[in-house]
Amino acid sequence: MLISKEVEVELSNNVKYYENLGYSIPRYKNKNGKMVFPKHTKITVKIEDLPLNSHVLVEVKCDYCKTPYSISYKNYNNRNKDIINKDCCGNCIAKKNTESNLLVYGVHSTMQIPEISNQIKLTYDYIKRKFEERNYILISTEYIHNTLPLHFICKEHLDKGVQSIIWTQFNRGFGCNYCSWDKISELRSGENNPNWKGGISSLQIYLRDKINQWKIDSLHFFNYQCGITNFTGNLEIHHKYAFNLICKEVLDSLNIDLREKFTLYNENELEMISNLIIIKHYEYGLGIPLLPSIHNLYHKIYGKGYNTPEEFDEFKSRYYNFEFDNLLDDNYKYSNVLLKEVG
Repeated sequence: MLISKEVEVELSNNVKYYENLGYSIPRYKNKNGKMVFPKHTKITVKIEDLPLNSHVLVEVKCDYCKTPYSISYKNYNNRNKDIINKDCCGNCIAKKNTESNLLVYGVHSTMQIPEISNQIKLTYDYIKRKFEERNYILISTEYIHNTLPLHFICKEHLDKGVQSIIWTQFNRGFGCNYCSWDKISELRSGENNPNWKGGISSLQIYLRDKINQWKIDSLHFFNYQCGITNFTGNLEIHHKYAFNLICKEVLDSLNIDLREKFTLYNENELEMISNLIIIKHYEYGLGIPLLPSIHNLYHKIYGKGYNTPEEFDEFKSRYYNFEFDNLLDDNYKYSNVLLKEVG
């Protein structure tokens, strides 16, 4: 449910639009005798007078948990295209997805539909050969679909018994927790590595694959558009609350110490850490899809790690105040983004 009745709008190329609606625009005569309005002038407008594609944030109440949250007016209107026409905060996106799937397909997840899961089905012989090439013995006797684990034994670590991995992770180079991961962590961890940061980077490498569904939910919530420009394209998911801070919070909550390599954690510890890292991500809300140019600019200004939601809100406000136009390519300058929105 839309809560906001009025919002503040900063004037720029949209000034004629609001003048035509009858809003009074404060102006003064400059040295050339031209009537202009002060830079960064803001006026209060009624919600119904906003353009449907306006980026202005409005306050909405979640139809599931009744919690107020903010969303761009454009994305608020786009939710009418959803199968379930309900307002949904980041913490309840999974509930809305489940409701949509039940209405359309009669199942909780689309991966329960054979026609969809079979689209990504690979031949068992091909997968078995790939495991053999990595010196693994594939124990699973069939491949059903991409989200179910494949069980295998590493010939170099027979004493460790059966391990599990999904095909996507295996195909990206991951494998045995006791050799493949050890090699990766040795390369990327250690006090001599500038990215080590007290050992947290090694654990982050392992945990980033655990939050893929959170990334997908973030993209879906923003309609696969950049959370600042509303452009589509190649998008990266930005953590408003830094990933390294979430990792440290998880370890503190579980009373587990930080270790130089994540392979120094046992299977039970890794499972507890992985489960809580997912829960914490949804507690802090969904990520923000950003175009690489916008994302890189943010971290260039605010650095990487220890970032906060307040920093991102400040960055977003500064972007909408045209502060970064001289730092971006023409396509991503806010002045040009506004022209495209008005057009």
